[in-house]
Amino acid sequence: MDSSLFARLSTLFDVEAFADLKVMIAGCGSGGGQVALQLVMSGVKHFTLIDQEILEIENVIRHVCGRRYLGQPKTAALADVLRDRSCRRSRAGNRQ
Repeated sequence: MDSSLFARLSTLFDVEAFADLKVMIAGCGSGGGQVALQLVMSGVKHFTLIDQEILEIENVIRHVCGRRYLGQPKTAALADVLRDRSCRRSRAGNRQ
């Protein structure tokens, strides 16, 4: 793990304790997106994202993904945001 990425958090808790966790987020809307974002910012690296919906304009005001993701599956958009905050990949799926 890039030590400088989580330098400020490492004084609060053991970031490495979350490094091997595998988390499934079922529903990548405004709630699931916020949960996933907070988890990745806490050191979680392995996600499986499940949602069938497309990001639409009415989602953007509440969602962690902005206008540039309009028309994309919520899973793909959220995976991109999570990758930007982490050094690991997220696996996106459009399953129910």
